[in-house]
Amino acid sequence: MNVTLPTEVIFESEDEATITSPKNYQIINKSGRPVKVDVDTYEISGGKGVPALTQLNLKRTTGYEGNEIVPLVATKAEVQKYTINQELVRLANNEGEFADKTDADRATNFEFTGTMDKDALSEKQNYVESKLSFKFTALRMDGKTVEEAKTN
Repeated sequence: MNVTLPTEVIFESEDEATITSPKNYQIINKSGRPVKVDVDTYEISGGKGVPALTQLNLKRTTGYEGNEIVPLVATKAEVQKYTINQELVRLANNEGEFADKTDADRATNFEFTGTMDKDALSEKQNYVESKLSFKFTALRMDGKTVEEAKTN
């Protein structure tokens, strides 16, 4: 499997209410097979901005199946490991092949969205130290996992 993605990403809030991030973070499938991308876990390990984080989502652009928006933190954030285990997207192989398509999306962009509580911010250094983990599964050329193909 040959999938590229950024190893470091950021999100911020300029208005102290809405979470934003660059919209050009990208996951690219360079494999000969289509791939399923799941958001596995989101772990918050610290930072003075944690009490202010009230909602955090991962939002994708193109791709197939999966969820356009995956919630990482649904309510007030805490220092903990969140088990997400949700499908984000399925991507075509390196030649754009996916099921019956020959010009399918082999990449997707993603960004962070969410909200924060301005009153919970500390005076300085409002950051959230965290780690986002993905899980990748090679798919059959018809876009299904081996398990899905057995049940259909």
